[in-house]
Amino acid sequence: MRLTGVVRTAFLVALLVSAAGCGAATTAQSTAKPTVRIISPVNGAKLSSETVSIHLAISHFNLVAGAGQAGSGQVWIYANGRVETRLELSTATLVDLSPGTSTLTAVLVTNGKPVASSAPIVVSVSLPPTLPPTSPPQTQKPVSCAHAPLPSVGLKPGTISLFCKGLPAGGAALGLLAGPGGDLWFPMAPADYADSPGIGRITPSGAITVFSQGLPAGCFFDKLVTGPDGNLWFTDFSSAAYPNGAIGRLTPYGTVALFTNGLSPVHHPGDLTVGMGGNLWFTATSVSTRAKAIGRISPSGAITEFTKGLGRARPMSMVVGPDGDIWFVSGGLLAHSIPAIGRVTPSGVITLFTKGLTPPYSPTSIVAGPGGNLWFTDGIGAGGSGGAIGQITPSGVITLFTKGLIAGSTPWDITASPDGNLWFVVWLAGGQRAAIGRITPSGTITTFTKGLPALGTLGNLVATPGGDMWFTDGPEIGRITPSGVITAFELGLPKGQLPGNLTLGSGGDLWFTAGSAIGRIVP
Repeated sequence: MRLTGVVRTAFLVALLVSAAGCGAATTAQSTAKPTVRIISPVNGAKLSSETVSIHLAISHFNLVAGAGQAGSGQVWIYANGRVETRLELSTATLVDLSPGTSTLTAVLVTNGKPVASSAPIVVSVSLPPTLPPTSPPQTQKPVSCAHAPLPSVGLKPGTISLFCKGLPAGGAALGLLAGPGGDLWFPMAPADYADSPGIGRITPSGAITVFSQGLPAGCFFDKLVTGPDGNLWFTDFSSAAYPNGAIGRLTPYGTVALFTNGLSPVHHPGDLTVGMGGNLWFTATSVSTRAKAIGRISPSGAITEFTKGLGRARPMSMVVGPDGDIWFVSGGLLAHSIPAIGRVTPSGVITLFTKGLTPPYSPTSIVAGPGGNLWFTDGIGAGGSGGAIGQITPSGVITLFTKGLIAGSTPWDITASPDGNLWFVVWLAGGQRAAIGRITPSGTITTFTKGLPALGTLGNLVATPGGDMWFTDGPEIGRITPSGVITAFELGLPKGQLPGNLTLGSGGDLWFTAGSAIGRIVP
């Protein structure tokens, strides 16, 4: 991560809960790293480091090592009273802080009810004496949101625009979805848990509307998709009104309907995707028991859950395969789970494929690729030797590829590209370094690091029609060409906010979230 202007510090927070589950950014500023000190009054931990990425195990709720408090769901992190991010079980996330002293607090949702952490985390970030610059630093222009819709026609590639007019104060967008009519949609987290959340819509020129009527207070959105009926569908992991969650539908005019009939009382809806025949499919898991299911919901709201054939698999992310079936991954690192790739037919018949996956291999993301096969990332290899890229045929034959991966690396977030290859994010050395990888349909892997900072925090990869892949990288947005040339863009991004949730809009522009703003970059 480059230290440009004001130092931005990204904290990689690993939640370990077993009981719950424009031009390139260049600078000549000093490369001295900030000193970070974290004091946790709860567990007495005191850490000092000169790195900008720190693993922090949250134990404020006494839920680690089987402490016995069941039913925990999600953790919201507040920095100085503002929502910075939401943690899901066994998920790494980022909290972005500026130099100075910040107070982090967390709210755990247990059975739909917020439980405050027993003490805050005080974080101090300071910059040591700097070295003299070797060349003039880049000038960062003041950042402000557009006061009116701003079309991208005629803007130079790499131009970044920010839009915040119409967004509720203190709220934060949790994701982005290219929806019907060319608009983008996003779930909103409120500034306070007790407030009603919202689902926002932004036009290609930046006009924002937020809908909140009918959404339950404390709603935790997990996934938002466009349904075959032209409506927006979402999963509510848990809320005050629906402790075990619900499946929601939102019309383009803002009318909300919630469906719970057919959901098991111990299941929480998670991932959501559109399948064949006009139905939607979702994962449903318990955070306190071994219960899990694959669910199907019709456009009219009829829910059916399927459990036969799941065995010890814990369904996570899903995708529609080239054969029309739903495919999902099951990680092997979660409690009561095994590494597996699963397939669900439109009638609900579940088949698991495990041959070729050796614990502790843990599949993380899956995508439909060329040639009718599916590809997935496999996070951790046997003995902690690193991960792999996996391929599974429609008949269930699994092949793992490791040659070409950097030793000890963890592949993540795989995406198909128009060039016929698949691209993926690589985490190295516990997330403190990063790389981008490419694998051909025959299994040849190449990794690229030139142009990436030594301390990277790579986000998701997005393919554009021209063949380039785009990604977020700490305080920057990056582009990598099919040949592996990387360019970073930073000018115009807000200070102290990490861009994320990169999404391709229907007009060809790329959109992203940045704290309390929605951003657009012209590719």
